[in-house]
Amino acid sequence: MKKILKLILNNYWKIQLLLFKFIDNNGFRIIGSLCNAFRYIYPNCCSYQLYPLSTKKYVDTKMCSTTSKGELAIVLQGIVAIQDDCTLETVRLYKKIFPGAIIILSTWDFTSDELLQKFRDEGCEIVLCKIFKPCGFGNVNYQVYTSLQGARRAKELGAKYVLKNRSDLRIYKEFSFEYLKSLLDAYPVLGTKVPLKGRIVTFVGATGQLFLPYWLQDFLYFGHTDDIINLFSIEQNECDIANAPAYFKREYKYCTGEDMCREVVPEIYITKMFLSKYMDIDDSVKGFWDTIKNYFMIVDWDDLSAVLFKYDSYNRNDGNTNGILNWKEAHRIISHSICVSIINGYIKYEDWMEKERFNYILHGKRE
Repeated sequence: MKKILKLILNNYWKIQLLLFKFIDNNGFRIIGSLCNAFRYIYPNCCSYQLYPLSTKKYVDTKMCSTTSKGELAIVLQGIVAIQDDCTLETVRLYKKIFPGAIIILSTWDFTSDELLQKFRDEGCEIVLCKIFKPCGFGNVNYQVYTSLQGARRAKELGAKYVLKNRSDLRIYKEFSFEYLKSLLDAYPVLGTKVPLKGRIVTFVGATGQLFLPYWLQDFLYFGHTDDIINLFSIEQNECDIANAPAYFKREYKYCTGEDMCREVVPEIYITKMFLSKYMDIDDSVKGFWDTIKNYFMIVDWDDLSAVLFKYDSYNRNDGNTNGILNWKEAHRIISHSICVSIINGYIKYEDWMEKERFNYILHGKRE
């Protein structure tokens, strides 16, 4: 029923926008009017951001950086996103905002030759991977494998840094690489147990990761090439469950943060398997915070002007604490500011935090 209603609403608004296009060519007036009307129906102010689907109207800032050619390799990992030429347009944009970067498409060997040729024409390196079983919980084995093969190719090509990027995720902000590299310079690794050349950078979580031990968002990772290879050089997950959300809805009347930790979702699995190669870890918030303090850095979506073209994520700003999410998620998000505060010891750990994940309902309702 929800899908039918969503389809009806989408088609309704398409027709309305086509009519308004004659008097509002850019769409600014209609979006602004909707935002103004929203506040009178729902108890929130509404804002919007525009992310071009095409790079045709990209405007170069004309500013240059000190980045060397081939210093960065971007690994676009996973199945090619074909709607609106998503992955292909991402490559075209990255050639402009990451000049000199090596762009690697690490995908599956069932991808059509015609589609792959379009990426070759854009100058992409292609890494083709064979599908295998098991896929892991939430396809984590597939993510790990394609990311690892792409990072290994980056090392062969001499890249000093790797940005692992989902194929359906796009960064829009120019000089994002310089920003990420600056974070590694400003915040060196503090711990000695895990052999890293620099911190590993990830995104703020799509859910309340602050009290979910070892949840580091897996949409994007950045770091020294050897560190990213090390991150993904982990054992396979023995599960064969592709659709994790469907599994939780089927197996649980309601799903808590503790259930996510116990089932070890991909975001947690990658972190725990990596760290467990070098240290004993427990499922405590305190232990999680210690590893963040010593080895990781978290950035906000807005820091990179990033968008995920899946789950309708581009329609929301889940990684921030605005709008309706402000009421239930603000104290559960590890934003960049929270991460830096943890690193510098300005946020105090307390025992009550260990129980928070048991009270955190992610799916369903507690009876």
